[in-house]
Amino acid sequence: MRLINSTASAANSASEARSLIGGRRALILAAERANLIGRSGLLLHADGDCWLMVVEGKRYRVLARSLMQLPDDFTPPPKGAAMWGGVKCA
Repeated sequence: MRLINSTASAANSASEARSLIGGRRALILAAERANLIGRSGLLLHADGDCWLMVVEGKRYRVLARSLMQLPDDFTPPPKGAAMWGGVKCA
């Protein structure tokens, strides 16, 4: 049974890696480095189960299963932009 589960998870990782496209943006959902979680970056190329990507001018290698492809029209907010700037508390 363990062999079947590991084979299924390997197949899922392979299909996730194929759904990511180089040259597009992806969101990092989980990473070995906590400071990368929730950031987006440009996917450069796949290297096995990992992708080389650029996040804020620095290159990182991130596991494909921890990435989510972003839509083509996604543009990140400018640096330092307040997320709740227009919200007033009563």
